[in-house]
Amino acid sequence: MDDLRILARRTAVTLGLASAALSLAWALGATSLLDTVGGPADVVTGLGASLVLLGAAGAKSAVALLPLVPHAWARLPGLLAGWVLLAYGSAVTVVGLGVLTGIVPASPDADLRAIGWHTFFWDPWFAAWGAALLLSLRRGRGDGSRGRCSPAPRSAAGWAGRR
Repeated sequence: MDDLRILARRTAVTLGLASAALSLAWALGATSLLDTVGGPADVVTGLGASLVLLGAAGAKSAVALLPLVPHAWARLPGLLAGWVLLAYGSAVTVVGLGVLTGIVPASPDADLRAIGWHTFFWDPWFAAWGAALLLSLRRGRGDGSRGRCSPAPRSAAGWAGRR
């Protein structure tokens, strides 16, 4: 595995698990940074919201760990999640930039602080996670990864015996 894929794998896992940890913390009642995601803080209180956030934390954890799974079946969901994260994070960042610069009109009750946090932090985080996930799952030339996310290591004796 080349250095770029190793770095991308570590980055994808770190960004994903950090996102999952935030969702878990909010599900358990933490309020730190909650005002930066927009909407009233009381929306994420109660059993229903906690269950949704627990589900989100679980899903984010599963996606975050996909680059560590060396099986071919993990590649397709990883690629799908990577493209969704990259597209969503990029699109919402661009829209947020439009709102903050006045190109896209904001509603009178828009929370510009939350839009700023989304534009410069939350949404680029999703885009970066998606890009790292995609890079971590890319196949290199001649790496023997036919159908696998990462090639199985071969011993020197295994290569020497091949002609």
